Amino acid sequence: MLALLWLPPNSFCAAEKERIEAQVKAAEAAAQFKLDEELRKKREREREAARLALHMMKKTVDIDNSDFLKDLENISKKWELNPPAKLIVDFVDGMELPPGLGSPLERLGLFMKRDIEEEVEDEMEDSVSPPSDIDGEEGEIGCCG
Repeated sequence: MLALLWLPPNSFCAAEKERIEAQVKAAEAAAQFKLDEELRKKREREREAARLALHMMKKTVDIDNSDFLKDLENISKKWELNPPAKLIVDFVDGMELPPGLGSPLERLGLFMKRDIEEEVEDEMEDSVSPPSDIDGEEGEIGCCG
């Protein structure tokens, strides 16, 4: 037996309209959720790519620095085997150099130059010190005579 339910035309349209509006809202919410999820995944992929690029950049720097130090060591070893003796004597002003200098740069003959200010201070100290031929005791103020 078939039962028919009769609804007034206005109530049927209102119920159908509400159902359609609910479906549209659900579809919009699902689309927004899907869009948000895709954006989140895209940001995560970009972050991971940036992390990987940064990691590779750090490795490159480490490798480059180690090659530089190896090259510097090789150059200093060659220099130790055949040092230009006159250059060493002229540069360090006759000082004897220890056989195993500390850094590779020193082994190449590269030393820190004294600052001009230090040299000026040394000269000032030398000029301020009293001459040794003055007769007087320490702390005495001499007169012009």
